[in-house]
Amino acid sequence: MSETAGFASEIVYSGQFSDGRTARTTNVDVRFAEHGIDLFKTQSGELLGGWPYEELESSVFVQTGEPAHLGNKTMLGARLFVPNNAGHRADFASELLVRVPHLSRKRANLQVVFWLTGAAVASVLAIIALNMMEFSPARSIAQMIPEQIRKGLGQQVIASLGRGKKACHSPAGDKAFGKILARLDQGTGKAGKFDVKVIPIGMMNAFAAPGEYIVVSKKLLDFVETPEELAGVIAHEMGHGEKMHPEAGVVRALGISAGISIAMGGSTGGLGDLGGLLLQLKYSRTAETEADTLALQTLKAAQIPAKPFAAFFARLEKEHGGLADLKKALEEAGEKSKKTSDKAKKDKKNKESGEKKTSAGGDGIWRALQLLSTHPSSPERIQMIKSQPKWKSAPLLSATEWQALRKICDSK
Repeated sequence: MSETAGFASEIVYSGQFSDGRTARTTNVDVRFAEHGIDLFKTQSGELLGGWPYEELESSVFVQTGEPAHLGNKTMLGARLFVPNNAGHRADFASELLVRVPHLSRKRANLQVVFWLTGAAVASVLAIIALNMMEFSPARSIAQMIPEQIRKGLGQQVIASLGRGKKACHSPAGDKAFGKILARLDQGTGKAGKFDVKVIPIGMMNAFAAPGEYIVVSKKLLDFVETPEELAGVIAHEMGHGEKMHPEAGVVRALGISAGISIAMGGSTGGLGDLGGLLLQLKYSRTAETEADTLALQTLKAAQIPAKPFAAFFARLEKEHGGLADLKKALEEAGEKSKKTSDKAKKDKKNKESGEKKTSAGGDGIWRALQLLSTHPSSPERIQMIKSQPKWKSAPLLSATEWQALRKICDSK
């Protein structure tokens, strides 16, 4: 039973809805209406809201007789899943395509043919435009991954990097860290969205993992000089997390088909060293700019100055070499690390000493440059942060609180 597009339907389809902010999935009844699709809680009949047809999107083409995985352009992370037998008397996908034909593969193919038959110059310009916009199917797929699965991916990343090491805690350190995070939450307006941990992993880095996790290494905590520098680094990683850059990076690295499988609820087991994979990913210039822009917005709203953030990157590049020296330094670090490793194998009694030399020698350089490799601190980027107009700011921590935070990993 099919009805004319734009008119209400009496058919009720069963689906599952997630708002993208929590891991909870709600069973819903779905109805076609004049303006879009309406979602009702299955048990109570309460109206959850309407999704206008023009706001519907899907990273997987909608096909007749197949389940529909829908998103809403105005609700980041929200998802609606409707199986192909959800209406009993009609197929949801076919009814949807009558009203929103651009979600179909056929319509997409017709659009492709239209552009391909255009002038060659127009095709070249279209390709250039796509490159400039850095169109990312991986990010579209990442946005369809259920939150519970994204959380699981993030936990796998942290577990593979931590190698059994737990997050650092101490009563005074936790209290001080909580004050910084509360101010950043004030800046984002999304209290508690990000789970930020300090972990004693063997590299100087901070990174966002899937599922709104952020890891700050103890080595990076030792390197920053002020709580404002640390807040700037965390705000930047929050920007990556807000834009789902880690999830998109994992999808891009694993392949689009694997990403679609994960988004549709496929198993994430057997994905290997996700932590190492994430650290090898390099964000695009656009992604870094997006993260910086969101970080500055967060810092301003939280009344935290921006200049310490720029000072952090400038000092990092000055003390550990510019980007031009990065490849050479990494190669030298690898040679030193190999020599130290060979010597340790020959003399097991000096293993501990060998590890110390590794840390201070080749591996030490490699760890220090990891952050430069994954988050390049170009002069233009530093200058952009420095050039921000001065805004109202307030101190983050007292000297005593800052020292307590820097010793958060010293507690046994």
